[in-house]
Amino acid sequence: MAASLTALLLWTLMVCSSFMVVCADQGIIRAESGETVILPCRAPENQTVTAAEWRRADLDFSEYVILYQNKKVDKEASCPSFKDRVDLQDVENGDASLVLQKVTTADRGTYQCWIVQGGNSRRKSSILDIDPTVIINLIVQPDRRIITAEHGENVILPCRAPKNDPDGDVEWSRTDLESGQYVLMYRNGKVYQEVQSPSYRNRVDLQDMKNGDVSLVLNKVTTDDTGTYECRVVQRGKGCRRTSILDTDPLSIINLRVEPAPSWPTVLQVLLVLVVLALIVAGLLYRNRLCFMSEYNVVVDSGKESVLLPCRTRPFLPGDARVEWKDSRDRKVHVYENGSDQPEEQDQFYRTRTKMNEDLLRTGDLSLTLEHPTDGDTNIYTCIVSRGEENILMEKEVHLKVKVPQVEVDSGEESVLLPWRTTVTLPGDARVEWRDRGDRKVHVYENGSDRPEEQDQFYRNRTKMNEDLLRTGDLSLTLEHPTDGDTNIYTCIISRGKGDILMKKQVDLNVKVQQVLEVDSGEKFVLLPCRTTVTVPGDARVEWRDRRNRRAHVYANGSDHPEELDKRYRNRTKMKKDLLRTGDLSLTLKHPTNRDTNIYTCILFSRDGNILMKKQVILQVKGQ
Repeated sequence: MAASLTALLLWTLMVCSSFMVVCADQGIIRAESGETVILPCRAPENQTVTAAEWRRADLDFSEYVILYQNKKVDKEASCPSFKDRVDLQDVENGDASLVLQKVTTADRGTYQCWIVQGGNSRRKSSILDIDPTVIINLIVQPDRRIITAEHGENVILPCRAPKNDPDGDVEWSRTDLESGQYVLMYRNGKVYQEVQSPSYRNRVDLQDMKNGDVSLVLNKVTTDDTGTYECRVVQRGKGCRRTSILDTDPLSIINLRVEPAPSWPTVLQVLLVLVVLALIVAGLLYRNRLCFMSEYNVVVDSGKESVLLPCRTRPFLPGDARVEWKDSRDRKVHVYENGSDQPEEQDQFYRTRTKMNEDLLRTGDLSLTLEHPTDGDTNIYTCIVSRGEENILMEKEVHLKVKVPQVEVDSGEESVLLPWRTTVTLPGDARVEWRDRGDRKVHVYENGSDRPEEQDQFYRNRTKMNEDLLRTGDLSLTLEHPTDGDTNIYTCIISRGKGDILMKKQVDLNVKVQQVLEVDSGEKFVLLPCRTTVTVPGDARVEWRDRRNRRAHVYANGSDHPEELDKRYRNRTKMKKDLLRTGDLSLTLKHPTNRDTNIYTCILFSRDGNILMKKQVILQVKGQ
């Protein structure tokens, strides 16, 4: 009997050693931000895998990390933040381990793997009626760096949005700042100075938000800037639906140390050395006449047909000279070589929009014409003349500033007008498009009528243009119920045929939220005011939402609807009785904390879903 029991125990240990994910079905994996990780999950005895699912415990039931069925990975089933980053290791040989690339702190969580093996008939529409094969807790450490800077320097604290996606909110904070204060908060295309620490105002910016580079540019640092900085990115509409609200982990944590300013004797010694070096370099440049730098400043209004970037040098340049225009990101704006333009070398952003003079090497006029300038063309452009790979004959810089007219409106107004009138005679087959800086279509007019089916959902039923606009030249756009989410740069594009652009004009819209409430953490409640003089129909619907579009309160059909609220607001909000008759749509928020610091929007809907009114309130909760 004892011998039989011993044999049974040995057999069990052998099975557990061979198939650890089956016997020990939960583990912890740690990874650094940016790494590729493998979460193990294998079918016993390497049997054929008929179907496999990976899910994450905090995500919505309908969201997959990855789904394998019908002998292939269903790529469309993965939720947006995992799409194109996940794969299975070797399903054909029973290895359904999850390969997750370029992890960030947003990927942390508990991952669960389900497997249906060959011949198993239990799978119908889902395999969640069986226990998971393996459970893995993934812990992702943020990118940590130490940066040392000298007093008075400009420093860059690196941070990149996941997949270089620019569509999101960015928060830079410092661990020793007061609660509710930020180094920089960027949302909907602007910096929110209301919540910015005064010591950072007008000193910080983001490196290149349009391309997902959310690195912090900090100018003229002092020893007071020494500290630990954290970068957080919240992407709108790009992630998975969570079943619970989790604070966003930092993507990057940077310890900045600023050295104190040097003493005056040291400064004088350094200045003396620099002066001597400058004299030596100037003498060499004058003697050899190989390279010289100069710069121009050019300012142009958005809406102009073109702008000239001037660059002149001595005439009769050598015939094998190469002329390049580049921007500050080293993108090729225009290239001239071997007697002709080289459009295939141009960056796509500038293609078909630039031209240079004929016979430019003989005349020495290397000026560049840039058509249809917009705020995206504000940049530093460099004209470079060279021979061979390293022999630079000349460099000149042109600083271009494209001015965009600004329109300001208070949140809560019924509408705002984005103005543009032109005296140019427009053809009857012209197409008119208004777009925002995220390239979303705001309004489209073509063939004599509006095209609402082409609009982005965010703007649908909220825009209108004048009748007979091509004849009158009044291309102004009316945007109804503006909120801070509409703060943006809008571009009106006139084109015909296949993308032949005739004109471009921009308007910078700033929607201000006038009502700012400050309350201390620990108060029993705070009242978010909202009143309307509009006659409210009895079947109207009222919603309060925060800046992430989470419902804080819903009133419809004569009563509250707590089942529609986000979990963080349930049992914490209330509205007054008989609110539709009195027009007092104010919201009471109980037990406010610093996590409730937010922008709240009161929206009044008609029965058919049309927006009758929008008003916003900024809430700042101070203290812990």
